[in-house]
Amino acid sequence: MQVEVRGKALSIEKQGQGEPVVLLHGLGSTGNVWEPQVRALADRFTLVRYDLEGAGRSPHAGPLSIDGWVDDLAAILDLHSIAKARLVGHSLGTLILQHFAAKHPQRVEKLVFIGVNRAPPEARRDRAGPSTRRSRRGFPATAARRRARARSGPADCPTCCR
Repeated sequence: MQVEVRGKALSIEKQGQGEPVVLLHGLGSTGNVWEPQVRALADRFTLVRYDLEGAGRSPHAGPLSIDGWVDDLAAILDLHSIAKARLVGHSLGTLILQHFAAKHPQRVEKLVFIGVNRAPPEARRDRAGPSTRRSRRGFPATAARRRARARSGPADCPTCCR
């Protein structure tokens, strides 16, 4: 269902009964990715999943940032009167949860990270070549991984073949 959070529409789903678990999807995904987990756990937990701003059914309403997504998560917890929750993130969701836990440690019951990402240090960003910078925007990253796989084979592929 579409809910207004911090002045923007976010698609949020809440299912089940029990202690709260919040599920955050990765880049290029939606809250739907968690459907198997929701079906398996809804009899024991209250599961909250949502489409991050700019993903799926949550339209882009302004500049996107980790800090903005962290503030959205805090507002969603407030909206559902959740003081503390188990937080599960995949990929980009892990970055958001790392920042959320640092900013709101009192709201974290447990953290689960799947496919952990971490922000690269500025020095490494500055050394990155033009193709790496382009890859942050989408398609060229996939092409770069395919080229790396073709050169070295799956055993040497950094992440996508393991």
